[in-house]
Amino acid sequence: MTRRAFAQDEHAQEGEAMPDAPLSHIARAVLPWRDPADNDTECGKHVADFAKVITWDEARVLVKKHGRQRAAFVLCMTCVETTRRHGSRTQFGQVTFTEEPVERLSREFGKRRSQTDAELRAMAEIVRRYPDEFADLLAGRVMPIEELRRVRRGQRV
Repeated sequence: MTRRAFAQDEHAQEGEAMPDAPLSHIARAVLPWRDPADNDTECGKHVADFAKVITWDEARVLVKKHGRQRAAFVLCMTCVETTRRHGSRTQFGQVTFTEEPVERLSREFGKRRSQTDAELRAMAEIVRRYPDEFADLLAGRVMPIEELRRVRRGQRV
């Protein structure tokens, strides 16, 4: 069976012909201060440029369910390979800001350099204006907001 025939046969059950289906692109892990709609895919394009954008976890489920070769029919392989290349040191395979902030942020120094520069300058200004709060954050003396709410209600954890 040819690849094209296999792809058509594989997705005939779902009612869609494989060659006509748009590829699913993988969204980069969102930076905490950015709107998820203002994000790029792993292959470097804006998420709004594509009909179908999925998370890395959704892509992993597809690969696990169908295998790497079959999943390649529906996934942007540039996204997959870029995620693997940049996420090789992480636990889950995709660089997240929580797990590897420097590595995740370094992905923004390409086409989003000026936006990232502006964001870092804004953060530096916040630190300049609130040095005590910043020092408390670094020292771990700041209680997360959810914990503060529980304490206020008398529900210590």
